[in-house]
Amino acid sequence: MHSSLTVIIKPTNECNLSCKYCCVEKTAERGRMTSATLEKATQQIMTLPGRDRIRWIWHGGEPALMGVDFFEEAVKLQSRYQNRHLLRNGIQTNATLLSESLLEFLLDNHFVITSSIDGPEEINNLTRTYPDGRGAFKDAWRAIERIREKTKETSIDGSNGASRIGIICVLSRKNIAKIDQVYQFFRENNLSVKMNPLIPAGKAVDDLTGLSLPDTF
Repeated sequence: MHSSLTVIIKPTNECNLSCKYCCVEKTAERGRMTSATLEKATQQIMTLPGRDRIRWIWHGGEPALMGVDFFEEAVKLQSRYQNRHLLRNGIQTNATLLSESLLEFLLDNHFVITSSIDGPEEINNLTRTYPDGRGAFKDAWRAIERIREKTKETSIDGSNGASRIGIICVLSRKNIAKIDQVYQFFRENNLSVKMNPLIPAGKAVDDLTGLSLPDTF
């Protein structure tokens, strides 16, 4: 019987966006994971007893801020300490910082990529913004389309690469009243989506009245 482990690693709490409901606490440690910490964490995780399948989820903040060199090092360390483990990597990213080199590396190394979209542009941009207030939809969507195009060529069944990109949609007071429109958007674009309710933590606490889900909807 196989024993599996899912590890969520946050190499940084920093982010280039300023989403209205960001769950990272204001007091969270800033800075970025060092090479020494990355190696120590990898070695410790790989030596946990009784685990033969390990799923790594790179989270944040925004993990793409770490750059392609960091993930190249991470994969090399995983290989060094693998010791018969079956490994799978995933990254949760807002997708706005996926450079060509980073995206090529992630796809070449079979990372499962998950991004965040809260609905069509006019709905998404109510909550997912840059620090200056600009909506992040266009930049995120551009990256999602690149992923789908790049994976279409390697897809066995000729699909549009939807299986290589998953979406998390945060349900808040800003989009719940238009849930039919949100659902239709994901359906029309053939995207696999997981809908998570707003977490009353981090920045969301500053505007729970405007963001938290109503008792009935």
